[in-house]
Formats: sequence, C-alpha cells, structure tokens
Amino acid sequence: MRHFIRTVFFSALSLFALTAGAKVKLPALVGDDMVLQRNTTVNVWGWAAPGSTVRVTPSWNGKTYTARAAADSTWKVQVATGEAGGPYQLTITDGTPVVLKNVMLGEVWV
Repeated sequence: MRHFIRTVFFSALSLFALTAGAKVKLPALVGDDMVLQRNTTVNVWGWAAPGSTVRVTPSWNGKTYTARAAADSTWKVQVATGEAGGPYQLTITDGTPVVLKNVMLGEVWV
C-alpha cells in the first residue's frame, strides 16, 4: 500500500511539473521559415496542457482560430491561407505565446 501511495504521489507531482511550465509545443514541420500552401486551408497542430484553449492567429488575415487541447494534450486547427506572399507571422498561444516568423504562402510541392 505504501508503494502504491508513493507511486501515485510522484506521478501526480510529475504531471503537475509538466503542466505548470507548459507552453504550446509544435512538431518539427511547424516552425520559423515554413511555407504554407496558398489559397487553401492548412492544418496547424501540436501539444498543450490538457483542457487548455489554444489560439492561432496568422498575420495574413488577422483571424483567430481556437481549439481545446484533448486529454492526450493534442490540438489541431484549420487555418485559411490567402494569396502568395510574406513574410508573415503565426502566433500560437495557450497563455504563453509562440511566434513563428518568416512564414511564407506559396506553392508547396511534395
């Protein structure tokens, strides 16, 4: 029983430590100097504290897109892009902003 209580206590403490200093985390594909397909809708995703509201605001249209982080910390929004151009900024926040710089809109070929 003592081992169980100790395990639960340290698990809770670890979870608190992870979320106390949490800020939005992004995959390697989403960052500074990225190019997004123009004139379409693109997915922006990442991780944040479970239940937190994530806001994504691109400078090319000034609209704010929101999502709530799921229990597994994942979130995703679909952002409308415009005509080719840039450089733009993409601000992503759950309270602590992450600003992506030099974001370009254009043709993306895979």
